[in-house]
Amino acid sequence: QMIDAFNKHYIKNYIPGWISCIDESMCVWLNKYCPGWMCVPRKPHPFGNEYHTICDGNLKYGAPIMYQVELVEGKDRPQELGIKEFEDRGKTVGLMLRMSRNLWNTGKVVTMDSGFSVSKGILAMREKGVFGQALVKPRGRGWPVLIPGKYIDEHFNSKPLGYCETLEQVVDGIKFLIHCQKEENYVTKIMSCHGVLTPVDDHNTFRDTTNADGSRSRIQFKYPGPISRHNRAKHWVDDSNNRRHDPIALSDVWRTKWWPNRQFTFLLEVAEANAANARARARKEKAEPQLEF
Repeated sequence: QMIDAFNKHYIKNYIPGWISCIDESMCVWLNKYCPGWMCVPRKPHPFGNEYHTICDGNLKYGAPIMYQVELVEGKDRPQELGIKEFEDRGKTVGLMLRMSRNLWNTGKVVTMDSGFSVSKGILAMREKGVFGQALVKPRGRGWPVLIPGKYIDEHFNSKPLGYCETLEQVVDGIKFLIHCQKEENYVTKIMSCHGVLTPVDDHNTFRDTTNADGSRSRIQFKYPGPISRHNRAKHWVDDSNNRRHDPIALSDVWRTKWWPNRQFTFLLEVAEANAANARARARKEKAEPQLEF
């Protein structure tokens, strides 16, 4: 009920910007017998409850606002609740649709990491009027459906660093695009149903490469639109998470032993971080440290 109230409040009172990012957040809890408890070693705070979260932000100075959260329940989800909405289309597809619900029919963009590189999900979001895009990486020994990763890598072998190209497919009358850019040792791939490879003038980058004679040289190039959007927005959820925990989190102070209180603490931390970033946006400047706020 608390989580539903939080989400409904933001649906009613907040209009997200034109680009958002979906990722994960952790609610710290050390008692492994609580509902949905998990250990995620890659996270700075690996123990507790994981949430799927979505933030929008400003491409110039960040200030992300987290406006939807969903608790990862796993096997602890009560059976009487049944499966979650849209989960009959696949767990990841259902998650992508639920998290982007208040962006439907807006034509706004949602960028995601490789954990969401599911072509059916990108196409389902397009059906709902949302332009999703996700970083593509191989999974085990293969690639996601509709991604001829080996063919793309071979095609880019002879291309110069920074070279861009889009592979276009049509699935049920919808254009499905794979935007690619050559790096020194790999090819960046973004799956989406939108975007063109126009270089972004204010997003320059460089790579120090090793030449055939062993010497080093620096090559400069610009990111194209879809890859620039991903690189600038991919850390917004992490930025919000860091603001919740740095230098000290409310959950470190309120040492409750009641699991619902810990989830309430998580929502309070999110609201506090959102307030600091919202004021920064209003002032058109970077957010001040959380303790100063």
